[in-house]
Amino acid sequence: MAYMEGKTALVCEIIGKGLEVLASDEKLAEASPSQITTAIGTLIDKWTGLNQANAGQEKAASRLFAALEQEEKP
Repeated sequence: MAYMEGKTALVCEIIGKGLEVLASDEKLAEASPSQITTAIGTLIDKWTGLNQANAGQEKAASRLFAALEQEEKP
């Protein structure tokens, strides 16, 4: 995480390029239904999780998150 925090500008640039590709009508026409639904699902999952965290709402349940929470408990 520390490494990624030091690369914030690059990470944002890569994310921006990826979103531009996903918004491209040409690329969309070339993609399979499976690729499209996977991309949409990933975006929704990440966006929803980010919005929940920012709004202070209950965190989304996941195996990884549950394991991390267990590690934090004394």
